[in-house]
Amino acid sequence: MAIFKKPSFAAFPKFFLSLDPISKLVFISLGIASFSLLSFASWRVLLRLTAPQITIAAGDKRGESYIISDAIAKTIEKHSNIKITVLATGGSKENLGLLQQGKVQLATAQADIVSEDMDVPSGGNNSLKASPRTVIVLYKDLFQLVVRNPNIKQFIQLKGKTIAIPTKGGQYQSFKKVAEYYGLIKEDNQNSEVEIAGLKGSFYDDQQAEEDFKFKRVDALFRVRAVGNKGIANLIQNYDGILVGIEQGDAMKIKHPAFETAIIPKGAYKGNPPVPNANLPTVAVPRLFVANQDVDAKVIREITQIIFEHKQEIAPICKGGIPELLVSSGLLIVVTK
Repeated sequence: MAIFKKPSFAAFPKFFLSLDPISKLVFISLGIASFSLLSFASWRVLLRLTAPQITIAAGDKRGESYIISDAIAKTIEKHSNIKITVLATGGSKENLGLLQQGKVQLATAQADIVSEDMDVPSGGNNSLKASPRTVIVLYKDLFQLVVRNPNIKQFIQLKGKTIAIPTKGGQYQSFKKVAEYYGLIKEDNQNSEVEIAGLKGSFYDDQQAEEDFKFKRVDALFRVRAVGNKGIANLIQNYDGILVGIEQGDAMKIKHPAFETAIIPKGAYKGNPPVPNANLPTVAVPRLFVANQDVDAKVIREITQIIFEHKQEIAPICKGGIPELLVSSGLLIVVTK
């Protein structure tokens, strides 16, 4: 009966020395290749285990902020080991709250809402303990008012009307600032000359606001969105929506420094016949990409660098869901601070 002995590693040197030069070279090459493959696999595992985990609070899933945040996340993951989750939320107010609570590391937010939450009145406390760090300016959000009645030609004529707007996001805060300026809402919120549809339910969102406009349950809809927003375009092109300009932006800026005067260009929503049929004045606020102060500065620098160097990759990912000019025309700007 044959007896099998366990191979002895002590005999390996003798075996190796007995090989011809070519066999020795092959043996050594295989050894080096195996070691390199094992090292690479171990390195990949280590990178996964130590990769920074980032969550972005990005607003409504159908909105520009979410779409561009998702595109940015995909681009960053492609060019780094940073792992990113994009979270749908109710808007700027909720985003900043999540950022402060440490539940997310990055967030999109309207500049006027960030400024408002950072403002510390005398004898008061600011709502956020630490100022978020601005990473980039994504694009400009414009205040857009859509009405049903062609006789409404100015914001002040909203008196006594019902406005479709969710109340949990930054859009409502922006609307209140404009309405306060025109005297339609008092600063103490005790007296209002307009009815806000979003105050009737806690789950009221942009989609419900659009449905209310389509089925004529409201007189107007207010949005803080980029020009070319799909929801607004649909209401204008298919449901008799009419854009109304918002004037006196420079005067509003005295109290609200984040406000900027802007124009909704003639033909922005339809070319023939042009809609609007003339340039419309309005107010704009930068849409910011902000970070929690506790996030490693090296991670923020890497994210900023990737966005800046690969912004042309972001445009095709956004295509179809966001006005292409947002990223392809250079409106994606790195803030040097």
